Amino acid sequence: MPVADSKDVRLRNRALLPSSLRDVGQATTTELTAATGLSRPTVEAILDGELGAVVSRADGVVATPGRPARAWQLVPPPGQALGVDVGVHLVRAKAVDRSGTVVAGVTLPVGGR
Repeated sequence: MPVADSKDVRLRNRALLPSSLRDVGQATTTELTAATGLSRPTVEAILDGELGAVVSRADGVVATPGRPARAWQLVPPPGQALGVDVGVHLVRAKAVDRSGTVVAGVTLPVGGR
């Protein structure tokens, strides 16, 4: 059985956080620690350093007693996609961002009906 070196462990740990955020959308550092099994200092180091372009702090965190929780969310990469459905009676088009959120849509009749 191959032995993982520290670089392999770092890469694995780094991949766990975006995957967990993708599943839940938004999570606090404590929730990410529980979901990934990583230590709090490891989660904080990865979020504060290596994943700066991939994650950002989320707004609207529910206040709890004590120090305010830091919540994180994925930053969708730039870009959009367009889907078009041409039917016998209707043409439908929708534009979505890279996170899958519909940003525009239209449905038009074919042939002016």
